[in-house]
Amino acid sequence: MGGAIKVQDYSNVTVKDCNFTQNEAAQGGAIGVHGEWNAKATVIVDNCNFTENQASVYGGAIAAANNDGCYAGLTVKDSTF
Repeated sequence: MGGAIKVQDYSNVTVKDCNFTQNEAAQGGAIGVHGEWNAKATVIVDNCNFTENQASVYGGAIAAANNDGCYAGLTVKDSTF
């Protein structure tokens, strides 16, 4: 999960003014966000560009996955895909 960045369990991450190009993963070609075992993981993506990222399962650019009792938060603003 997350070809360039993987955010998991109790993490709070802000990604700003970045370019993500030609990243690959099964889930979330560029960024993967995943909460596990009642652990919250959140990401804010601000003013980023996503170009030619791909995923073999889901989330070509970004994937935010929730499991039972888990939370993955994602906010995207002023970004291009």
